[in-house]
Amino acid sequence: MSRELKVCGDPEVELYNDVATLAKDVKAMLPLWRDLMIAVHPAAGYSYPTLSWLTEQFRGATRGLFVVNPVKSIEDTVTVTAAVFVMNTAETAREVHQWFNDDVKGERSVIVSSFPASSTKPLSPVTDRRSRHTVSLPRVESFSPSCDSITTADTHDSDYAPLEQLVQIDKVFPLQNGRTGVCGSMTLTDVKSLLPQDEEDCRGRVLLVKRCHKLGLSSSVLLKDYFDKLVDKKDAVTMVLMLPLKSRYNARSSRPLPPKTGFVVFSDPADALIARAYGSLQHVLRDVEIKVETYDRV
Repeated sequence: MSRELKVCGDPEVELYNDVATLAKDVKAMLPLWRDLMIAVHPAAGYSYPTLSWLTEQFRGATRGLFVVNPVKSIEDTVTVTAAVFVMNTAETAREVHQWFNDDVKGERSVIVSSFPASSTKPLSPVTDRRSRHTVSLPRVESFSPSCDSITTADTHDSDYAPLEQLVQIDKVFPLQNGRTGVCGSMTLTDVKSLLPQDEEDCRGRVLLVKRCHKLGLSSSVLLKDYFDKLVDKKDAVTMVLMLPLKSRYNARSSRPLPPKTGFVVFSDPADALIARAYGSLQHVLRDVEIKVETYDRV
């Protein structure tokens, strides 16, 4: 059964690599946005929801905060271990909370909880009176991704990652504006949900990079470091999103090959313009040349 919500465009997306960091930001948001906020996590017995599914389900949100699971799902998409949405109105937040917790509509794959003002500990479990189930923002010890699952590139070797890390998050980092940046490989569907949604803004701040396979499976981190240094600004790049080669494998080992193509997102269009001005062919490392193009969103 579908429900009608006032659609306010795609929400601003922020990514986290652990629930503890998410909870810290949520606590700071509660005084202003409590009645607009809802928390989401998988119901018992269900797998982690995908990023694209959540953004589609919660279309009335203006902002989405997600804890990403760095291990690839069966469907080759980025999955989310916990999420908090800021809805467009308090009425929408109540409607969504009720819809997902209404027993009449059947069992749900995710649990949606609110942040009632009467709670002295905003992130403590809250009991839903209709279903008598305890719902809460997931506990850190239960839902934090394993540190072993997060890979970070500090060399430019071409070692192949296991198949389960074909889609991976290489780095999640805080930005000076309080938001979160990310480097990683993910499907085109997930990439499109993270890129600037306004066509003009996207054209001004996003560069398309090609021929990046010699940088290795975790090339996203090397590309961020390269472009930050190129424009001489810390965190000039807020996201590097690579497209994995899902159907191409090394013939001898059947292991996935490093991504060739990706998107570099800058916070300031002027920095993207400077980076593009260095030419179509640029050397990230002394022996690795990549192709840089302006991205026209289509």
